[in-house]
Amino acid sequence: MYPLAYNIAKDFLERHIDDKPSIRFDQGPTEAEKFSCSERVYRRVITQLIDLKIVQKDGNEILVKDHDKLSRFIHSHEEK
Repeated sequence: MYPLAYNIAKDFLERHIDDKPSIRFDQGPTEAEKFSCSERVYRRVITQLIDLKIVQKDGNEILVKDHDKLSRFIHSHEEK
């Protein structure tokens, strides 16, 4: 079973690759529900990804900041 951060990062990668709309920060409750976690836990993971400079908050949107870092983060969890 993969950690929540992996699952959320993978979702960001898939959205980025498929050119889907970015996630809005106010969608936290909906996104948290999608990952079966609380909004608080979801926001913690987003904060972790921001701190790692993988994603960035731009106004009300959460955008992929560094595609390569995002891919490496995902692959590092897949190798475990």
